[in-house]
Amino acid sequence: MTELVHQLVGYDRATDKVVYQHAFPSDEWDTIRKFLRADDDDPSMVDIYPIDEPTVRDIMGIIHGYMRADVDYFIECSRRD
Repeated sequence: MTELVHQLVGYDRATDKVVYQHAFPSDEWDTIRKFLRADDDDPSMVDIYPIDEPTVRDIMGIIHGYMRADVDYFIECSRRD
């Protein structure tokens, strides 16, 4: 069975390289998903979503992470078989 795995991914603004990744366990994702807005045609949030600074702060509070100012954050999704 294929499972969707959502991650918070951070890209360095200067290099566009991935400098942060956090895969959400299902309990974290259930909490975080409640305050994110998916596009109408993407209810499972499989597309890539840019995350604004206040929302990144909220997410970091839930996952006990540290937000870097020089990083752009996105919610991304992959499939795990």
